[in-house]
Amino acid sequence: MSIIFPSFEKYPELVYGFSERQHGSMKWSKDSEIYQPCLENRKIFFLQKNISVNDIVTTELVHGSKVTQVFLSDKGQVVTKTDALMSNEKNIFLTVTGADCFPVYFYEPKKRIIGLAHVGWKGLITDIVPNIIEKINSISGKSYNSVIVGIGPGIRQCHFSVSLNDLSNYDKYPQAMIKNKTGAFINIPAIIKEQCQAVGVKTKNIDDVRLCTYCLKERFFSYRRDKPEFLETMIAYLGRSEKLKVKN
Repeated sequence: MSIIFPSFEKYPELVYGFSERQHGSMKWSKDSEIYQPCLENRKIFFLQKNISVNDIVTTELVHGSKVTQVFLSDKGQVVTKTDALMSNEKNIFLTVTGADCFPVYFYEPKKRIIGLAHVGWKGLITDIVPNIIEKINSISGKSYNSVIVGIGPGIRQCHFSVSLNDLSNYDKYPQAMIKNKTGAFINIPAIIKEQCQAVGVKTKNIDDVRLCTYCLKERFFSYRRDKPEFLETMIAYLGRSEKLKVKN
């Protein structure tokens, strides 16, 4: 089943999507024994989308807030120590992986700039979302009002709990917490939306697929739910293509 962001569907040049459990793990690893079966899964998955793995950019995620601009020369490469990518090139496909962390998609249609971020709790509280929007706007000419945002599947408030010791990380977002005696349940998408709005993104330009990776066991891997010995992940992708739009 596809993920669909209504705001993104207005732009036929955009190609985006998110893999599911049925497609196998997509995790990148320096260990070839771990990565080789995942690479095969990637090849099969992207072939179904009419995308070559040689046209994607892979990220070595570190759960931080660094944003990297990539170019056609980066196709087929791994960008190390970054959790967000952006580009104003066409026919290049940005990717991030996740298994509870949120893939967040960005598009600035006036200058045709794409962006994709891996947003876990660490990246969230260190402002990876405002960082990538600011980076996009530094190239587009401060087009805050035209940036559109799509929030993909991730662990939702129903299952993302934090202890009392970690509550201070979310002090700026009391409306996103449901407190109890042992801690709180945190609404990460609500915080993402608030951070977007704080840097000028219009509320109507923010879409959320409202899918929980923890709840939907048949569709998605979930690190918190499954606690696997080796992490298994889905892959998010976003590109701007001159070719006919493929189904995601």
